[in-house]
Amino acid sequence: RRAPETRIVNNTIRGSLEGIRMGLSHRGEYHDSVDIAKRLVIAGNSLELLLSIMASRERFGIFIGNCESALVEDNYITVKRYPLTQKLTFEGVRIFGHLGRMLLVSQNHTEGVSVGVRLSSLSSLNHQKQWLVKDNLFFAAENAVSAAGGVRSSNNIT
Repeated sequence: RRAPETRIVNNTIRGSLEGIRMGLSHRGEYHDSVDIAKRLVIAGNSLELLLSIMASRERFGIFIGNCESALVEDNYITVKRYPLTQKLTFEGVRIFGHLGRMLLVSQNHTEGVSVGVRLSSLSSLNHQKQWLVKDNLFFAAENAVSAAGGVRSSNNIT
């Protein structure tokens, strides 16, 4: 239910449908609080993913769910698609759930994704937060950043 500090760094993943998934949750109702990672770093990873003809739904390179502070930096994500999967959505980075004050996605390089970063927050934060997507290359993506609710985006190239 808790992860005080998690680092996923300097890995190589090849030929997989999806890359890195970090999210906490358990079955049943939340009586006291949500399951959440406190500090999360995903950096320096190389993901060469394959969206094969077996894929029937949208996919992602990196997934983050429920965290207080996250840094996603210096990852290289490429997606090879078969003709039958050209129209399926593939997100470079998907961030979903209860999010805290700090979220930084920077200096990542993606190729073959539909959306560079998609962020969907279940939190209703009324306090100061630093949610920033900057300095990324989302080569040939249809959309660099799909997010709402206070996410700043700068210097991202599609």
